[in-house]
Amino acid sequence: MPQGCASICSTINQLESELQAELQKCNPAPPPPPKASVTLAAIEVTQVIQDLNQSVPLIAGKQTWARVYLSPNAALGAVTVTGTLQIQDSSFKFTTVQSNAPVALTPGTTLKQKRDSWAASLNFLIPANLTSSNSAYTLTLATVSAQGAGNVPCINCAATTQSVTYVNAPPMRLRIVPIQYTDPNNNIITPVTANFTLLTSWLGRAYPINQLISSVAAPVPTTIPLATLFNTASGCGGGTCGCGATNTLLSVIRVIEVFGLGFGPGPIDPRTHYYGMVLTDPNAPNGGFLRGCTPIGGYVSSGPVGLTGQANGDWYGGHELGHSYGRLHPAAAGATTTGFCGAGPGLDTSYPYPNGEISDSQDDFIGLDVGDPTIGAPVAARDGVTDFDVMTYCPPYWISDYTYKAILNGPSGLVAQDPSGNGPGGSTSPPQFTSGSFVSVVATINMTKKSGKIEFAQTVGRAYPVRFATPNKASLRFLDATGKSIAEYAVNVNAQSDVDAAGDTIGSIEATVPYPSNAAKLDLYFAETLIDERTISKTKPAVRNLKTTGPGVLVWETTPAAGPSLTYFAQASADGKNWDVIAVNLDKPELRLSAQQLRQYRQVRIVANDGFNNSAPAVIKLPAP
Repeated sequence: MPQGCASICSTINQLESELQAELQKCNPAPPPPPKASVTLAAIEVTQVIQDLNQSVPLIAGKQTWARVYLSPNAALGAVTVTGTLQIQDSSFKFTTVQSNAPVALTPGTTLKQKRDSWAASLNFLIPANLTSSNSAYTLTLATVSAQGAGNVPCINCAATTQSVTYVNAPPMRLRIVPIQYTDPNNNIITPVTANFTLLTSWLGRAYPINQLISSVAAPVPTTIPLATLFNTASGCGGGTCGCGATNTLLSVIRVIEVFGLGFGPGPIDPRTHYYGMVLTDPNAPNGGFLRGCTPIGGYVSSGPVGLTGQANGDWYGGHELGHSYGRLHPAAAGATTTGFCGAGPGLDTSYPYPNGEISDSQDDFIGLDVGDPTIGAPVAARDGVTDFDVMTYCPPYWISDYTYKAILNGPSGLVAQDPSGNGPGGSTSPPQFTSGSFVSVVATINMTKKSGKIEFAQTVGRAYPVRFATPNKASLRFLDATGKSIAEYAVNVNAQSDVDAAGDTIGSIEATVPYPSNAAKLDLYFAETLIDERTISKTKPAVRNLKTTGPGVLVWETTPAAGPSLTYFAQASADGKNWDVIAVNLDKPELRLSAQQLRQYRQVRIVANDGFNNSAPAVIKLPAP
């Protein structure tokens, strides 16, 4: 080959090599496969209902969970992980919490799917000492560990934190009153302990409280005929039937227990709500089902409990007690007669979510039922669009953030009814009574027909201030012997949560007002219409010759006094110190004790009421069983 050609070929070969080298740079070797890792979508700190913006207040002292939502990348694939959560408080103290249980992660699972299932999130129980009053801290997911493979890198855990604070809430005070009746087969029907437990458990899990101060009263036989107690026909109106009549019974018991009898204070805190339970009995008229109702913003409610299982024993009481904290039936905007799923009048057309759901259609809010192993209730996430607010008639029931916040801070919510309980840790001061000469009045008003009745009145030695006002007012007016008005007091009228069977709105009054010593008559006015009146006797009734005429049968005589016909109530005691109300509104001087009462109690006392004044109690000792 000529020398010139060799030189050219060498140059071409060199250029070819350089070209191939440059081409290799344009087509680099494939990168190494990605490392297995997880990504953190959000940390949600929740007690009952919450969104990812943490807009629902956390109640100090209430069980709290952090839900952590993780996604594995394709390299990691489906995996089961645990983790540790680091909590930093305002003083820069760190607490490390282990996840409650492993969680199985699957690539492609959406954030909504994770929030909708308790089993799809990595869950951490916040230590109780970190949920105290005014606690504030920041949470960071510190480590993620795959089972059998050690720690897994988290792409964004260090940068994805959640900060929370806690607020105080007053305790909820509840007195459960078992309403007893005898069915047509002569069976004594009484709610049982399981019914009480279901209600208190549900309230503790779903309400914005960290403390439920509850008690169960002695069973109280209803004086209402069964055909009236379970009557929902249109001819049974004015609050004289069903739950309306039962609530009147509860108001009388509450007045006796809270304000005492004029010869001693009552044992019950005036901030206590009363809930009457009536056990369903298929043998009773109309199936023995008492449809519940409540004076809105009042202190008494009543409703049914089922024969077996959890039927009506939990959420139903939560619904009725929600009315007592001012909540109405959620309804669509513009609705006038019917709420979601057929709920009756007493509507809240400002409810923010469609169809009574506990969230908007984007499922921003997810509920959490922390469960109760003592009753077999599991921990469960509550879906925002398939669960419904407890104030609707749409099952399954939970509580929305709207209702939750209103029960806490609404115009007649927990804080309004007990402002002293909003201190550190929900601490509360003793009730501040005013001593003096007062009269407690229980009345029912048909607000539609402007009619009604003073159901009960008794003079008492103390009063408790009203903490909030209702939209409707009535007037209690005292007159002297000449008919001159000497005192007038505006009092709250709490409209019942449901209209009666005739379509009328029924209102309840439970008020304690000063009693002028020269008063001869008490008038009740509503909308400037005289509703009812009571003549005030200056001579108190007296009970005498209280005795037994047979096993469990007590009879007595009375000294007549001017005024309406006498009624009687009875209390019983096992120790002579603590007294249970066992009967009210008796219209005959006779009381029959059950075999259980004869075993339980050693003394009974009878008090007569003439429509205004109570007699001194007549006491009889019972023989030992």
